[in-house]
Amino acid sequence: MRYMVVALLLVLLPAVSVAARPIHPDDISLPDGYKIELAVDNLAAPSMAGFDDQGRMLIAETGYGGAGEPKVTRIEKDGTRTVLVAGGAFGEEVPVTSVASHEGKVYVVHAGTVSIVDDGGQLVTVISGLPGQGDHQANQLIFKDGHMYLSIGTVTNSGVVGPDNAVFGWLKKPANRQLHDVPCRDITLTGEVFESENPI
Repeated sequence: MRYMVVALLLVLLPAVSVAARPIHPDDISLPDGYKIELAVDNLAAPSMAGFDDQGRMLIAETGYGGAGEPKVTRIEKDGTRTVLVAGGAFGEEVPVTSVASHEGKVYVVHAGTVSIVDDGGQLVTVISGLPGQGDHQANQLIFKDGHMYLSIGTVTNSGVVGPDNAVFGWLKKPANRQLHDVPCRDITLTGEVFESENPI
């Protein structure tokens, strides 16, 4: 449970630069017959890892919390790192939340956009305009049975905008102040009212 609390604290304070804590694989409880060892460290707040068709690890790095710039990193078979795309290539469509390989191409999800990473480290947009600028962006990209699937979370927690959204940064951008959740079916509001400080 201690690890979950630490992860939540880091997510809730993205504007604060937090030094990485030492990695102690022995601190992780595993079932009998399993072992754990460090594979990759010194990442910029990673959100997802996958593998390409050659068995190389692909890592989506958000860059949250002052951990570094957002990027997609490939871990070569000899352990060296190749940054496939980074920083300004994502524009305002950050954080980087997911990465997947399909038919030899590397796909990356960043905020409300799905892109293909080209050989020159640039992004070719496949889907844009997804509701992914709030607390829970589009993420968890997979390919199955000839289709692309990804999850899209809610803009807020429980449909309530408050100071926590300002901490994440998106609420302070004027273009984002009209963001709202899009329910999958008609809903009836209860009339519940919430009050909070004005974070902007």
